[in-house]
Amino acid sequence: MIAPRSYLWTQAARVVGLFCLIAATTVAAPLKDWDRAFILQATKFVGGQVTISDIAIGRASNPQVKELAKAILSDYSTAQAILAGIAASKGVKTPPRDPQIKWTKKTPRDFDRDYVAQMISDQKEFLPIIAKEAKDGRDGNVVTFARQYLPLLQANLDRARALEKNLK
Repeated sequence: MIAPRSYLWTQAARVVGLFCLIAATTVAAPLKDWDRAFILQATKFVGGQVTISDIAIGRASNPQVKELAKAILSDYSTAQAILAGIAASKGVKTPPRDPQIKWTKKTPRDFDRDYVAQMISDQKEFLPIIAKEAKDGRDGNVVTFARQYLPLLQANLDRARALEKNLK
C-alpha cells in the first residue's frame, strides 16, 4: 500500500529537519567537484521524477502506470528530502524544480506510454552517474545516499521496462 501524500511530506519534513540539525551542529567539509556535481545532478533527476510522477497519479489511465507513479513518488520524495539535507549541510545551493508543464497537457491516450518511456530514459541516463558516485565518491554522506538509492533506481527501471512491454 502506498502512503498518502500528506504522510510522505510529513516524513520528508522530518528527514530535512534531521539533516538541517546535523548541518547546524557540524562544520561542512569541502566537497570534491565530483560530489558537488553529483548532488546537483541527483537533485535535478529526483525532482523531475517526483514532479512527473505526481502529475501521472492524476493523469494516467492505466492502473499499473498509476502504481508505478505512486511508487516512484514515494521513493524519490524521500530521496529528495535526504538530498536537500545533504546539500544544505554541504553548502550546495540546488536549483528549483522544473514544473514540467508539458506533462499536464498530454492527452490521456498518450500519457501512459510517454510517462513510462520518460521514466526508462531518465533512469537509464542517471544509473551510471549514481553507480559512479557509489563506487568513486569521496564524501561519506553522498556516497551513502548513492549506495542506498542505486538498487532502488535499478528496481524502478526494471519495473518500468516490464510495464512498457505490457503497454505495447
